[in-house]
Amino acid sequence: MALDLRTEKGKEILYKLIEGADVFVSNIQSAALNKLRVDYKTLSEINPKLIYAHGTGYGNKGPEATRAGYDYAAFWARGGIMAQIGEPDSPPPMCLPGFGDSASAISLAAGIVLALFAREKTGVGQEVNVALLGTALWCNGLTISGAAVVEDALPKLSRKETPNPIYNSYECQGGKWVMLVCLQSDRYWPNFCKVMGIEKLEKDPRFENWY
Repeated sequence: MALDLRTEKGKEILYKLIEGADVFVSNIQSAALNKLRVDYKTLSEINPKLIYAHGTGYGNKGPEATRAGYDYAAFWARGGIMAQIGEPDSPPPMCLPGFGDSASAISLAAGIVLALFAREKTGVGQEVNVALLGTALWCNGLTISGAAVVEDALPKLSRKETPNPIYNSYECQGGKWVMLVCLQSDRYWPNFCKVMGIEKLEKDPRFENWY
């Protein structure tokens, strides 16, 4: 069903639907929602049990609340994800389309589920807000926390200079890539050498004292 909320008839139909609705979801900017009279205050007066879920680029508060947000800008670039990808001397890479959108959608869905659970306990609905930027900060939490500890931006990690060579990616002869994920290098190095047929390197002093 498509409704033209710029008309009173469209609003009338929507308000009727809201009376019996559990959840209302929107990613329209707050100013537009207010103008159309489909903001949380208006709809919650019609149905106090309504869960009002709103997805934004930069949140509903602060100086950037009125800005439109897109995956590449709000999540990848503004959220700092892009700055940590690639070799140290490489430019910011192009990123997977919709990646931040999908992560934020999962966060919004989780918020809706929790709000529905709270409503079962209290009988009252609530507003749930999730921003692309906020999701990016959560996804980038380890890097941000590390930067806060050392009071400086963490450098990009280079696959060419990794302290643990069995936690890295390598191009194979056929042009495909393989990813090794052995975080405890001392533990897995002997078996790795055996599987790869390079047992003679297991005790080689050049490969001692890895991370």
